[in-house]
Amino acid sequence: MNATTRSCEICPSGHSCQRGTSIPSTCSKGEYALAGSADCQRCDLGKFNPIEKQRECLDCLPGKYQDDKGKDSCKDCRVDTFSNKKGNVAPEKCQKCTSVRPDTNTGGKTGALNEDACGCATGKYFNLFASTKYEICQVCLEGSICNKFKARYREVKKYIL
Repeated sequence: MNATTRSCEICPSGHSCQRGTSIPSTCSKGEYALAGSADCQRCDLGKFNPIEKQRECLDCLPGKYQDDKGKDSCKDCRVDTFSNKKGNVAPEKCQKCTSVRPDTNTGGKTGALNEDACGCATGKYFNLFASTKYEICQVCLEGSICNKFKARYREVKKYIL
């Protein structure tokens, strides 16, 4: 109720309006409310809300997930996993690098957005000419150096004695 005009008003979005109160309560981070709502709702799994007074929650972005309700941020996909989808509800929704490219990993990084973040470990190189996914990571050629994560064939250095 508007205290000045003594008339009823619809509760604004991003707020809760309990019966018998004249001042709307602000929805916190991790919550939302549509206009006319009596209560703020917690963001669902796979969603988050980083600011107050919102009418909806946002989907977690690719490379992230949220397995708790009412959160203001999302968690990164774990090391050696990735996700190119929005709204992941659990870490298991992030795909393992090895499921698409055997013998690959993320080089210790979290929050990978796609399979391109999955590279061959140091000591192996990414074979651009592989005929199957099982031939993608090759052991460095004798006398060569693959001294970084995700080395490509053209970056493999040969020792010249």
